[in-house]
Amino acid sequence: MRICPNTTPGRDGYAEKREPQYRVVEAEGDGYVQKDVEVDEENKTFTFTNKPVVDFTVEKKWEQPPAGYENWKVTVQLYRTTGEGEPTDEAYKDPVTLTAAEGWKYTWNDLDKYDDNGNEYNYYVREVSIFDGSETNTLTEQGTIWVGDTEFVVSYAPTETDTAINTTITNRPVGTCSVEKVWWNKGGTAPESVKVGLFQQHDDGTETQVTIKDELAEVTLSGDNDWSHTWTDLYKYDDKGNAIRYVVRELDEDGKPVSSGNSVTVDGTDYTVYYDGFTIHNVREEALTIEKTVTGDAADPNRQFTFDVSFTYDKDMPAGSIGPYTYTVYQKGEGDAADVPVKENIEIPSTGGIITLTGGQYAVMEGLPAGTAYTVTEQEANEDGYVTTPTDGKVEGTITVGGENKASFTNCRAPGDLVIQKRVTGSRGDRSKEWEFHLTADLPDGRTLYGEVACERNGEQETLFFDEIDGYATFTLKSGESLEIKDFPIG
Repeated sequence: MRICPNTTPGRDGYAEKREPQYRVVEAEGDGYVQKDVEVDEENKTFTFTNKPVVDFTVEKKWEQPPAGYENWKVTVQLYRTTGEGEPTDEAYKDPVTLTAAEGWKYTWNDLDKYDDNGNEYNYYVREVSIFDGSETNTLTEQGTIWVGDTEFVVSYAPTETDTAINTTITNRPVGTCSVEKVWWNKGGTAPESVKVGLFQQHDDGTETQVTIKDELAEVTLSGDNDWSHTWTDLYKYDDKGNAIRYVVRELDEDGKPVSSGNSVTVDGTDYTVYYDGFTIHNVREEALTIEKTVTGDAADPNRQFTFDVSFTYDKDMPAGSIGPYTYTVYQKGEGDAADVPVKENIEIPSTGGIITLTGGQYAVMEGLPAGTAYTVTEQEANEDGYVTTPTDGKVEGTITVGGENKASFTNCRAPGDLVIQKRVTGSRGDRSKEWEFHLTADLPDGRTLYGEVACERNGEQETLFFDEIDGYATFTLKSGESLEIKDFPIG
C-alpha cells in the first residue's frame, strides 16, 4: 500500500499550505482480487476487502488418435459445488470449445474460492461432446464418446495448488475383439479346452502377439465360457493414427500360432484350423469311399460304371475347408494280394463331380469336413440286364467322425431261360395243329433283338431267327411242344 500527500506551490514560490490529499493504492496479491474499497473521509481511513480466487486451466490431450483429429472441436463444461460430489446438473459458466489452433487449452481466471458462507468451492471440468466436422458426438452414460465407429475412453487428471487448478482430459480410442471357437466334428466330441491368442497384423504380413498389462493376450476357451471371449479396452490406432489390425490365432501345444489350413493336435486328435474373421473353425476331416462290385455269370468285368457325386454344406462351414478334393481309385487284389492304386490324385470340385469305376474298384476321397452331406448316384442303375443294389441306385449320407462313410453299389447280371410252351385243352381241341408265334425281344438298353439265337425245340437244338425288318422271330408249336432259349439277357 502506498500513501502519497499532495501540495500546491504558492504565488511567491513558497509552498502554500493546504489540507493534504491522499491516494491509496493496493498492490496486487497472489491468489486474491480486490472485492471492495471503503473510504472514511473523517478519520482518513481506507478499508480494502480482498477475496481469494483460483484459476482453472483445462488441457486436452489425445492418445493415439485417428488421422484428421486435429480438425475436430471438443466442447467442455465447468462445474462447481461445495463439499463432495459431482452434481452434473449444476454447470458453471458457459461451455468452452477447445481446438488444435488454440493448443487444446483454456483458462477460467479469478474464480471464487469460497461461497458467501465460507465454504470452499469444488471445481471440475467434464468433456461434453466432439464435433468431427459432420456431426456432434456426445458423451455416453458409460463415460465414453463414439466418433464414427471409434469409441474414445475419456479420463481426467486434476492437479491443484492454492491458487490454480489444472485438469488434463485425455481421450484414448479403444476397441474390442471377440473370439469364438466352432468345432466341425459331427459324430465326435469336442476337446476339453484350447488356447487362443490375440495378435497384431502388420503391413508386411507379419504378426506379433498383443501384450495387455505386460502379459501376452491369450485365453483358454472351453465349454465353461461357451468357447468365446472378448478382449476390451484395446488400442485402436498406432502412433501414426493408422488403425491397428487385430487377428486371433489358435495356439498349438508349444504356444505357437497355427496358420489357416494347417493341422493342430488337440487332446490327441488332429484338426485343420480355418479362420473366418474372429471365428476359429476346427475341422475334423474324413474320407468317403465309393465302392463298386459286379456279380453274375453274364456280367462284364471290364465295364465302366458312372457315378454322380454331389456335396452340400452347412452355411456356416468355413469356405477354406470346402474342397476341391482329390481321390484315388484302387483295384481290389485277388485273394491275399494287396489293393493296387490305378488312378491317383484326381481332383473333384467342392460341389462334386463324376467318377467311373469297374467291378472290384473303389475310390477314396480325402479331406471332407465332418458334417458334409453327400449323394452318390449310379447313372446306369438297373440297365442292360443288371440288377442294382441299392435298388434306386442312390446312396445318401453325412460325413461323420469315426463313421463308415461309404457308398457301396452292387450290380448283378445273371442270364435267364425263356421257355414257351403250347397246350391245347378241350375234347374238340386239335392237338396236331401247328400254332404260329411271333416273339419280340426288347433289350434292356432299348434296342430290339435281331439275328440268330440258339434255342431248343422239344430237346433238339435249333436256331431262331429274329428278323430285323419285322422285328420279331417266327416259329410254330403243336400242343405239348416247347421252345426254350437259354441265357436270355435279364431285363
